[in-house]
Amino acid sequence: MKTLFLILALTVLALPAHPQAHNDGYTDPDLDVERMINRFENETREVFSLREAIVAAAGVEPGDIVADVGAGTGAFLEPLVAAVGDEGHVVAVEISIRFVEHLRQVADEAGYDNVTAVYSSFTSATLPPGSVDRMIVIDTYHHFEDYEAMLASMLAALRPGGIMTVVDFDRTPEAREWIQGHVRASKETFRKEIEAAGFEFIEELNLEGMEENFLLRFRRP
Repeated sequence: MKTLFLILALTVLALPAHPQAHNDGYTDPDLDVERMINRFENETREVFSLREAIVAAAGVEPGDIVADVGAGTGAFLEPLVAAVGDEGHVVAVEISIRFVEHLRQVADEAGYDNVTAVYSSFTSATLPPGSVDRMIVIDTYHHFEDYEAMLASMLAALRPGGIMTVVDFDRTPEAREWIQGHVRASKETFRKEIEAAGFEFIEELNLEGMEENFLLRFRRP
C-alpha cells in the first residue's frame, strides 16, 4: 500500500490545474507558504487549537490509513502520525503544489516515513479506490466548488465501512461577517450534499471549545 501511494504521489504531479476563482490564492505557484503557516498553525485558529481532540473524535486508530483532504500546511500531520503509529499511513491531499512541496519537506525533516503528499485536482482527491480507512476534511469542504465530483472520488477512496469526519465553519445567521461572506452554505446544506453523494450520516459531535465550527461523521456503507 505504501508503494502504491508513493507511485501515485509522483504520477499526479502531472495533473493540470483547473482554475477555480474561490481557490485561486491556493493554486498560485508563488503562494507564500510561510504566511499561510502563520495563518493556519496558530493557536487562535479554532481547529488548530483543537487538532488533537479532532483526531481523537475522528476515531483514528493505530494501523489506519488516513487521508487528510485539504491538508494545507500540515497542521494535522503530527497528531495524525502519532495516532496511526508505525504501521499506519497518512496521506496528505492538496490542490496547491506549493503545499505539496512543503508537506513533503515537513515529513522529511520530521522523519515521518509513513506520510505521502498527494497533488489532487478540483474534481478528485486522486486516491486509489478503497485505499483509505478514514478521511478528515478540516475547514476545506466549503472550498469544494464541484462538490459532487469531489465527494464521488472521496466515497470511492474510502473502504466499505470507512469513516469520513468533516469539520467546517458553521454558517449561521449569528456567525461573524467573514464566515457569512466566505462559506457558501449552512451545516444543514453540507450534510444533505454529503448524504446525497452516498455517505451515511453517523453523528454530530460537540467538542469543548468548538464555537465557530461543527464536526460531522459519515460512513461509506
